[in-house]
Amino acid sequence: MANSKKVATPAKKPRVSKEDAVQLFLDATISILKEKAILDITLQDIADRADLNHGYVFRYFGTRLDLFFAVTEELAQLAENAVTSEIERRLLIGEAVIPLNFSLAEVGRTYLRQRQAVIQYLVTAGVDPTRFSETSRKTTEYFAQQFVNLGMNERMAITQATKLSILLWAEGSVASIFGVTKNEVDDIRALSVDMIVHASDISKRLGWD
Repeated sequence: MANSKKVATPAKKPRVSKEDAVQLFLDATISILKEKAILDITLQDIADRADLNHGYVFRYFGTRLDLFFAVTEELAQLAENAVTSEIERRLLIGEAVIPLNFSLAEVGRTYLRQRQAVIQYLVTAGVDPTRFSETSRKTTEYFAQQFVNLGMNERMAITQATKLSILLWAEGSVASIFGVTKNEVDDIRALSVDMIVHASDISKRLGWD
């Protein structure tokens, strides 16, 4: 009598809550963004990294574009969290919170650069640019509040934070288009830092006090 062999059935993946599944998809996508171009990332890639069925993408996000939009929201939050943690670290050890350079902005730069790349992809794919404005504005206001905490008046703070946001964006895409060199970028940074240092005097000259 022939030996009968039992066919092993694959183990069922543990059930996860919607909240956990959404986070797993976001984390997986952000991880893969470090390795592959957006156009080369498939839903199956993301599902495999998250260890979830790719059908859940449609259930929890709607479409591929909706998933990537959610990723832009997550990246903005990660940037803010990173800067907040760095501020707390510096305060704890007695370092200057915002020294005369862009080191604090650098902490969140990786996330903001990733967000910029995803937004550019989504806009090219036909997503309305204004869909990103609310979160982008909140990120700018977050940086403005850090300036206010240092004694800068609100009008100057939001102006400087807006300029900083635009500078970070331009460095990632616009600078190369206009042939701006690294030295010129460094000069723009230096000028921006000087304007932050002398914000009080500039506010008085402009009548912004």
